[in-house]
Amino acid sequence: MALPAIIETKPNRLYSLKEFEELDLPADGNKYELIDGVIKVTPPAGDDHGRIGNEIVVRIAIFDPERKLGRSWTDTGFQIAPGFNAAPDVAFIKTENLPDRSRGSVPVRPDLAVEVWSPGDLNTKAHQAEARAKIRRYQVAGVSIVWAINPATQKVEVYHSDQVDPVQILGIADTLSGEEVIPGFTLPVKTLFE
Repeated sequence: MALPAIIETKPNRLYSLKEFEELDLPADGNKYELIDGVIKVTPPAGDDHGRIGNEIVVRIAIFDPERKLGRSWTDTGFQIAPGFNAAPDVAFIKTENLPDRSRGSVPVRPDLAVEVWSPGDLNTKAHQAEARAKIRRYQVAGVSIVWAINPATQKVEVYHSDQVDPVQILGIADTLSGEEVIPGFTLPVKTLFE
């Protein structure tokens, strides 16, 4: 399916968050994000990508079935910062930060954002730089924890909002922690790749 004419005919145009929210984007399975005022289109996730995101959401739901600690989302738009509306593969917001329901994007940044790298995210230096820049945008916007998951290497990079470099790089023998965002939550990295 073709992109909406407004995007096709004005590729160099910068959009405000309000304009982006008002666009009639197609329900074609693609993910649409606003990054620095530019609309980025990403094709649907593959099998590994979907399984990993689902595993995280299910594990959080099992850990906190009453949702007392917060709520999870998958592939949902968040108004993370001006000009930055992103749809992390998984997002979590602590109970005390939960906004009222909205018809459009969630109007706050998540406390935890998870990005599962697809082969296309890392296949060139330019794509790698773009993926890293997205992580940095999350950090600058104040997302407390970012998990960047690479299925190809079976590694997870853990970032905090106050540090540029990952605070941890975990392999399949290690365990992820929800830290202060999801206190007590742990997830063996190997379960993401089984």
